[in-house]
Amino acid sequence: MTRLQFRARKVYQMQQPLIETTCSKGKLIITDTLIKVKFGDISEQTMLRSSLVGIDSKVTFRSLLGKPRAMRLIFRGQGTESIEVGMVPVEAAKQIVALLGF
Repeated sequence: MTRLQFRARKVYQMQQPLIETTCSKGKLIITDTLIKVKFGDISEQTMLRSSLVGIDSKVTFRSLLGKPRAMRLIFRGQGTESIEVGMVPVEAAKQIVALLGF
């Protein structure tokens, strides 16, 4: 890792999250420039928001009364880049889709 890459990574890590929620894969964090999923303490998957071209969302879990409880989200990037975050609480998923403009 070059010094410039290290500095850029450090700047991305210091950004304040706009939305931070749990998901079935770990923790989903959305900042001004990044979409990041943390899988525990060690690994993470990131995508620049500028490369985001769409979001696939689907209600996957309903309560006994039929109200939606969780949605499955997949962030689609340019080319074959994608991040599948698994199940996210419905209210958080609605906020994410509205924030990202889809």
